[in-house]
Amino acid sequence: MSQIPGKLNITTIQVENVFFKAMLAGYVSNTKVKTENMPGMPGYKFTEFIDGDFCVKDVWCKSSGFTSIWYKGILVWTMSFGGEYSKACISFLKEVLRKAYVNKNSVGCRGSNIAANDEYTYVNKVVVGSNFARFHGTEYIFRAETFKKTGYHHYFGGLV
Repeated sequence: MSQIPGKLNITTIQVENVFFKAMLAGYVSNTKVKTENMPGMPGYKFTEFIDGDFCVKDVWCKSSGFTSIWYKGILVWTMSFGGEYSKACISFLKEVLRKAYVNKNSVGCRGSNIAANDEYTYVNKVVVGSNFARFHGTEYIFRAETFKKTGYHHYFGGLV
């Protein structure tokens, strides 16, 4: 269990667990989540998740954004992402991410390496050696029948 550098008395595992809780309560939740407009960033929305001394902000506009985790007001972790997805495949994307987060699977903090249903196939190409502390990669969704790409995200992040 690695300690976060500096004077903070938290571990990487604690930060990772807060990430999973926040994601399950936010974007991939099965229930309607309250979003707010991001001040000073027209078109951007955000959700905020508080757990003790942790605060997680998930900020996005269309198909780009970032997630940040703060501990006692100090930024400790961040993830940035960007790309494009067709609206038609968003519920599948959320399903893939939800399964990964329920299982505490942090393959680049996105979905599993591969997942599929009758309509779509999800592929996550995370760079070898990536872990929760430092990661990057690209995820794709393809139509199952034609393997035609319907979207992608590049992502990167880790401890700061």
